[in-house]
Amino acid sequence: MAGRPAREIVAAGRSRDASVRRRPGRGSLARLAAALLDRASRRAVRAGRRLSCVPAVQLAARAAYLGKTVLYGVVGALALQAALGLRGGRTIDVKEALAVVGAGAAGRATTALVAVAIATLGCWFVLDGLTNAQRTRRGPMQAISRVGQGIGGLGYVALGGIGVRLALGEGIGPSGDEIARAFAARVLTQPTGPLAMGVVGLAAVVIGVRQARLGVTHACLDSLDLDRFSRRFRQRLGAVAALGFGAQGALFALVGAFLIQAAFDRQPGEATGTGGALHALATKSHGATLLLAAALGLLAYALYAGLEGALKRMPAPSRTHGQSPAR
Repeated sequence: MAGRPAREIVAAGRSRDASVRRRPGRGSLARLAAALLDRASRRAVRAGRRLSCVPAVQLAARAAYLGKTVLYGVVGALALQAALGLRGGRTIDVKEALAVVGAGAAGRATTALVAVAIATLGCWFVLDGLTNAQRTRRGPMQAISRVGQGIGGLGYVALGGIGVRLALGEGIGPSGDEIARAFAARVLTQPTGPLAMGVVGLAAVVIGVRQARLGVTHACLDSLDLDRFSRRFRQRLGAVAALGFGAQGALFALVGAFLIQAAFDRQPGEATGTGGALHALATKSHGATLLLAAALGLLAYALYAGLEGALKRMPAPSRTHGQSPAR
């Protein structure tokens, strides 16, 4: 080294530096991947927001709420018949309601229409939840709410798929109660199964309480365009929302309570879905009164769903490219 000219030493150092720059480390690759993922997600959100502003998409979403109205209307009507002791009354969930719809005069055609509607509504929930097209739901808690809405939307898409199977003459598959018990049986066989089941049940209770709160406080009305309606109409709509969301939230919380009980007793058979929760209400003391209240609440929830589709405040298209949607 002592005999090498200084110029050669400097050139060798520069060559080593260049080779180091040409070989990025793992940290550089990770940052590059994160940047590419962030860019792709931003593009997807922008594309989703543009899609949610298309009039035809919004019209389809409004019409799709009728699928929700039909299913919850069937559940509520049959529960009301059971509470009043009328022939044909029974407690079912929305999945079984699809089979009831298919047994009507129009049969498979009606089932197909309801299935397409509920699947379309699920797609709209996913689109609206993940893109936040109106940009009114910000903050950590609202982000969690939007993710939950997206998950619920996927559930509606799956429900629509079951309806399509029914329309094609296939079976409906296991009921919601059977699915809940099978899920509990799998979870409770694990070492930490009871704890995990308890957490899932507690989450269901929290979701149910939040759902009921949306109706009782009339917070659900914030997403509706009610400026052109009278104060009396808004008050009546608020009463419908309170009754409907209260009943639906209470049922969801009851399902969570049964999951917690199944975890505590290590008995998968104690887990149940919404149909089983309605049946449990009917078997309690004053069961007919409890079931009657739940049935009226579900009918109110079905009515609110139809009104929500008609009155939903939809995102407006941007005036210029990249500008926030107008309010």
